[in-house]
Amino acid sequence: MIVGHTTTVGRIAEACRGRITTGEAGASIDTITTDSRELGANNLFIPLIGEKFDGHDFIRPLSENKSIRSYLTMREGSTDIATRNSVSEIRCDDTLKALGAIAARHRDLIDPIVIGITGTNGKTTTKELVFAILSARWSCLKNVKN
Repeated sequence: MIVGHTTTVGRIAEACRGRITTGEAGASIDTITTDSRELGANNLFIPLIGEKFDGHDFIRPLSENKSIRSYLTMREGSTDIATRNSVSEIRCDDTLKALGAIAARHRDLIDPIVIGITGTNGKTTTKELVFAILSARWSCLKNVKN
């Protein structure tokens, strides 16, 4: 889940070259996720297609439960669901490419110093140590899962 800077549905659509088919361009987005089980406040859900699941299958229940504020889609057929439930729909060509474009725009806006840790063993431990040392002096972020 991407968190940290509030954006809007309109800025998201612009970043991924999408088109808002329903909803308000000025609606705030605070979190972005691809996992329907990890929804934050004022969120954008980006459905991805994997080996076992198609995230598009979760759009209807998430919209009906008022669990999401907005979503991306590369498929037709859910605009009525979004309209009925006051959810913003952004249509794009490819949700995975859109996620990359949104992440790139976010990274450009905050212009961070990025540290990459690679290798066969010890990456998570090294990440935690580097974070502990650097965050004692500077504002730092780290990935959550690994």
